Amino acid sequence: MSEREFVTLVEAPVLIGLAISGCLYGVFLGQLAHYAVCFPKDPRPIKLLVLLVFVADTLHLIGTTEFFYTMLVLCRRNDSAACKKYVSWGVYVSHQCFVLHMNSQ
Repeated sequence: MSEREFVTLVEAPVLIGLAISGCLYGVFLGQLAHYAVCFPKDPRPIKLLVLLVFVADTLHLIGTTEFFYTMLVLCRRNDSAACKKYVSWGVYVSHQCFVLHMNSQ
């Protein structure tokens, strides 16, 4: 299987996964709004944890969207060296977080 055929087979599941991820992010925003209204007296550390999860989830969605936009739209059928070596900041940060997590165990 050539590289081009492999990329073509991967495109549809990637777009479906990105759409599902966006929908789940919307559900998360609804839960976040519900939490803010129903639990205004929660301790500060819990509120900071919720804020941290919100920021991390937002950055993750932005990073993956940017990566897939670049790979599936800007670099589609483009064999330039810049497209072949492209690694977005979102993928880099996700990889580093995974490595840190695995090394901490």
